[in-house]
Amino acid sequence: EKSISDFLADVLPAGHAKIQKALMRRFCAAYLLPLLEIPTTSSLAWLVLVLDLVLTALIIWKVPFTNVDWEAYMAEVDAVLRGEFDYRNISGPTGPIAYPAGFCWFYGAFKQLNLDLTTVQVIFAGFSLANMVILMKIY
Repeated sequence: EKSISDFLADVLPAGHAKIQKALMRRFCAAYLLPLLEIPTTSSLAWLVLVLDLVLTALIIWKVPFTNVDWEAYMAEVDAVLRGEFDYRNISGPTGPIAYPAGFCWFYGAFKQLNLDLTTVQVIFAGFSLANMVILMKIY
């Protein structure tokens, strides 16, 4: 359950809180804030983003979630978190693992943070929206 701040606190020697805060500000300014700079000249871009946000929220709120994949992912993640790294020995209710190791660590973070399914869906909705913003900035 470590945040970026906790990680920096472990890496930096004691008494370097100012450096830690400066690194966090620099990280946010360099990587997070540019994602919010949507081309304001395109009303179509804004319309697409708003429609996507509304539709995604409606889907999360109204469409019943099928737990099959989530249970399989968590079973596979549990195996990796227990120390199993041989893919031949990692499987879930739907069969053997089919994703790369980064998937296990990514979903493992959700598991370690004890996030409920709705929260994870909202996080993925945020990733999807950020992806659309990045694509709009490129094109």
